[in-house]
Amino acid sequence: MVLASLLDALWAGIVWIAIGGVAGAIGDYVMQEERLGTPVTVVIGIGGGVLGGLFPGLIGLSDKGMFWTYMTCVCGAVAALVFAKRQVDRT
Repeated sequence: MVLASLLDALWAGIVWIAIGGVAGAIGDYVMQEERLGTPVTVVIGIGGGVLGGLFPGLIGLSDKGMFWTYMTCVCGAVAALVFAKRQVDRT
């Protein structure tokens, strides 16, 4: 039982990283004028994806299903990319 929940959490984390990486790559493609470069936007997307994936559990919504968690993962990755772009634009 404990091993199954541990494997579920590990799988969710891997999927959050993958979704965040894809969101970072797409964000780099969409924001052509971005000065950060593809590797940095992918890393920012991964970080945002992991934070977005963890967010539902932190506020008590973790029982809403994996689709909801993945959607918040995508939103977290996009939000992190937008935040990073604004920070670069300010300099």
